Amino acid sequence: MKKLLTLFLAAGLLFGCGSDDDATTRTPLSGRWNMTAHLQYTDVLPPPLNDGDVTWAINGNRLIVTNTVQDTHPYIMPSGTYAITVDDNYFTIETGEYDHYYSYTLTNNSLHLMEDGQDHNMADGDMISLEKN
Repeated sequence: MKKLLTLFLAAGLLFGCGSDDDATTRTPLSGRWNMTAHLQYTDVLPPPLNDGDVTWAINGNRLIVTNTVQDTHPYIMPSGTYAITVDDNYFTIETGEYDHYYSYTLTNNSLHLMEDGQDHNMADGDMISLEKN
């Protein structure tokens, strides 16, 4: 009887482990986003962004930025892969040098971020608008 019980416990452990342990968690923010606006205090008004100039790909806790207009928009995050943390109210981008803290709203396929600092009281941070592709 003990052998049979051991067999059932071993089988339960074996089949109870799923293959999704390393799977990336999908959220409403997951996917490819096209930046439509990036507002920041600057001395000179930059040219408007065109479709595909800056894209973000969000996958779990990773953000891949593709910035094809770094020369004309040097204040926009450069191309690269960044660690991110997302919760119900805040979106944090870890650059290794400086972390960017944003409050965000998601409406249909539009994502709007407002940089508000680690203590959430920055008054003049960046404002970013993205549309989901």
